[in-house]
Amino acid sequence: MSRLGRLIRREQARPGDLIFFGGSRGRSGVGHVGIVSGVLDGRIQFIHSASGGGIRFDWMDEGSYYSQRFRGIRRVIGVTDLLAHRSFSGFSLQPIPVG
Repeated sequence: MSRLGRLIRREQARPGDLIFFGGSRGRSGVGHVGIVSGVLDGRIQFIHSASGGGIRFDWMDEGSYYSQRFRGIRRVIGVTDLLAHRSFSGFSLQPIPVG
């Protein structure tokens, strides 16, 4: 999955893009994936299933746990176009407030 779609730079991320991270066990390659839910002042928010916390929203900030494991962002043609309208099958992807 980490090779499907088009590779996107961090600055070009938008809701619906897939964001990939290395695993927590230090292995190379991709071990975790999320869906970008918002971008605010260059900070990327994503929804994912955390190993200890269920489904949740997190931010990828400089120096953060996720920033250190970041592997790339991909835009899968078709799906992203639907999600860019901020609603998909009745599920709305809304960024959570900072703070």
